[in-house]
Amino acid sequence: MTQNHIHVACSNETFLKSTHKLYSHPDFTTYRLDRDEGRLGGVAVLIKSNIKHQLLPHTQTNLIENISIEISLNNGQKI
Repeated sequence: MTQNHIHVACSNETFLKSTHKLYSHPDFTTYRLDRDEGRLGGVAVLIKSNIKHQLLPHTQTNLIENISIEISLNNGQKI
């Protein structure tokens, strides 16, 4: 990810359970939503640690798995 200058990476269908380790990198913060009840799925977001961001409260839905993160831009705008 560093070699390709990736700042934010999102992955779906991670197939991870809470007991599984996910690739980690000292320059990135990792957020995961795993499925432990036996079904496949799961999502993950890796965000470069020097990007000002915060994890938003989880919104449970029956349709999709999701992780919400707010990113603060240099101009103060949040996306």
